[in-house]
Amino acid sequence: AYIVSSKEGLRTDGKKRTLFKIDKEAGNDSLAITYTAHQSMKANAKEADTSYVVYMLKESKKYHGRKNLYRGEFNRMPDNFKENPKMQLLAKDIKVLRFEAWNGDGWLKDKWDSTQGDQTNLIPHMVRVVVQAWAEPAIEDGATSEDDPVEQYATVIYLPYALDFSELKTRVTSFKIETR
Repeated sequence: AYIVSSKEGLRTDGKKRTLFKIDKEAGNDSLAITYTAHQSMKANAKEADTSYVVYMLKESKKYHGRKNLYRGEFNRMPDNFKENPKMQLLAKDIKVLRFEAWNGDGWLKDKWDSTQGDQTNLIPHMVRVVVQAWAEPAIEDGATSEDDPVEQYATVIYLPYALDFSELKTRVTSFKIETR
């Protein structure tokens, strides 16, 4: 993930050209970022290595109480970030998807938006990703219960392009692992 400051008039003409956004909605977090790892599907395609990608959960149309994880990617930077790319199914039977930004003292339970407020033109140094998936596949015509077994997976992603965040403490001394 990366951000080009909207203050860089020569590169951005004062417009928002990059984004890092975590939205929060009751276990249905979504992540929308600009990043520099886009891979063209075809040789000599007129595509940049920078791209815009979105991860989000959507309710399963087939199984009530279950969600599916989707990923969408524009092979270019959009003119604005109001439109999501075409979403493709990444995983089924997901209960919770959570993205938590590191603020130097702990994991934020709130959203992150690089276009607003104190987070303008900034990305966090780290993001924790937590996925809770149903341990058993859904049964046709079967109801999903909150008591059904769930597996949890988590990882922490370090974002090397998180610059201009001088108020943060050193990552090594302020980072602590929590178990839940």
